[in-house]
Amino acid sequence: MLRTLAGLGLFFAVMLAVTYAPLEPAQQAYGQKKNDNDKDEQILRKKLADANNDLKQASNIINGLRTDVREREQAINQLQAALKKEKGEDEDKQLAQAKKDLAAAQSTISSLKKQDTTGDATTAKSIENLKTQLKESEGWRKAPFVHTVILKLKKDAPPNTAAAILADIPIIGKLPSVQGFWYGVRAPEGSPEFAVKDFEISLVLLFENVDGLKRYLDHPGHKRFVDKHLKFIETPLVYDSVKPMP
Repeated sequence: MLRTLAGLGLFFAVMLAVTYAPLEPAQQAYGQKKNDNDKDEQILRKKLADANNDLKQASNIINGLRTDVREREQAINQLQAALKKEKGEDEDKQLAQAKKDLAAAQSTISSLKKQDTTGDATTAKSIENLKTQLKESEGWRKAPFVHTVILKLKKDAPPNTAAAILADIPIIGKLPSVQGFWYGVRAPEGSPEFAVKDFEISLVLLFENVDGLKRYLDHPGHKRFVDKHLKFIETPLVYDSVKPMP
């Protein structure tokens, strides 16, 4: 009887180890990615602040140049008015010089307008990109529902199957209800005792709640991904968890 109980205990211990072993790499990957995302968020915030400061400085410089051009135009207009009242040989020379000054001022104005438009558009685009990255980083930090998928390819899968899956993952990672995602291939080196090695690709998606996960699963984009790749994959290992919120 004691031997039977000991055998059953050993059997259940082995089953628990096999069942929960794949959780370790996904948990480690998620924890490391969270730390990286917090650092990335701080960097993005600093870049956004620096970009805004640069934009303010550029606007101040452009405004100063515009004021200078207006003052030049006023001086030229005054000179032209004075020339009309004058007579003599110097009138033509002064008028010619005034025309040159006016042409130079107009050229400066055109150049400033072009630089103003181009600079504003470039700076605005840069700021929008930083805002987008910051929003994605905040999505990682705030989404509490974690959907982890471990993919193992079938032995008869075509040689380019893994590359095709990796190419399509960013598409499903941008579906409407997905707050953030991470994916990668099995690392050549990992935890010496617990790292699972019998898989090729892991995928972590973040959602606001389980309803967000359901909308993702029912989305046509996700269904196309499954129809295209599932036939080359062993039964996926899926782990759904909820991050404790303060």
